[in-house]
Amino acid sequence: MAENQSDRADKKNLADMTPEERRAAAARKGDTAQEKGAAQHFSSEEARAAGHKGGSASQAKRPQR
Repeated sequence: MAENQSDRADKKNLADMTPEERRAAAARKGDTAQEKGAAQHFSSEEARAAGHKGGSASQAKRPQR
């Protein structure tokens, strides 16, 4: 168990990173997602519809005045 904890201590988390390091990590993850085909690809129409759907759902939860 102590070995496992030391492994985690060697890795930086986001709070320990500078903004530049965070950007680089995000870029690496995005590139990996693109290569795996796991990244989401939306057309502008699909994105618009998704935004409308989310906005409608959010609005429905609010109490009526």
